[in-house]
Amino acid sequence: MFNYGVYGVENERNEFDTFSFHDSISQSLGAPITDTQIRALFVLHEFSHVLGTLQESGPSLNKGDIPRLYKGGHPMKGPVFVAFALTFAISVSGQECDLRVLIRDYESRPTEAKVAITDRQGKLLTETISKGGVAEFCDLGIAPFNVVVGLNVCGQVQVKWLSVYQGQTLEVPVYMCPCHGWVPRGCDFLIRLVDEQGTKLAGASLRIQHQVRLTDRFGRIRLSVRRGKELELIARYAGLREEHFSLACGVDDIDSERTIVLKGEH
Repeated sequence: MFNYGVYGVENERNEFDTFSFHDSISQSLGAPITDTQIRALFVLHEFSHVLGTLQESGPSLNKGDIPRLYKGGHPMKGPVFVAFALTFAISVSGQECDLRVLIRDYESRPTEAKVAITDRQGKLLTETISKGGVAEFCDLGIAPFNVVVGLNVCGQVQVKWLSVYQGQTLEVPVYMCPCHGWVPRGCDFLIRLVDEQGTKLAGASLRIQHQVRLTDRFGRIRLSVRRGKELELIARYAGLREEHFSLACGVDDIDSERTIVLKGEH
């Protein structure tokens, strides 16, 4: 029988009341405490018996006496344990969030993906990018919500009508298994090079880092950029000024076209 008189967790029948203990600790912390943290406090309490006995016994305590003294129950002084336990609980409670989405690709590898939370009507509430295959959300409220993983293309995963309980973390595992067997990891760009009159520049050069490519007869070049990356490019054509520009692949970019105008030298 634990006796946390300071929290008043024993009921009228002198029995341990878990719910009262849970509420009392939460009120002391000023934040809800999870079941995992409750169990951790119980472990700390029992550990305090041994530690308190070791402090009182000093160097005369033999190794074989620890089980006997633990069973005898010589607790650490109340204020010391309370301060230690509350400090531990506060540090742990700060790490808890309402929702944790665990994302794996079709080969069960942690993968980076856009994760959005929407309401039942599909309105965006919040979004983030997973790190190491994990996306966390805190303070979601009590209204049901949807989890949307991936871009609005083939392979997007939606988990609908979820809800969270205050003080407990809901874990939602998601596997990205697109219908074509691959996860889009970048953006495709179609670059069109023209002059000021709109003439398509066939055979124009486009320098991409240390590589040079030429446009087709319609003045086009197709490029791929990895998500989260940016490329610096230089377009050149005889008799026209070179043009410097960049291509970046953001969260919502998939396929897009871009027209680059090369102006005359004058």
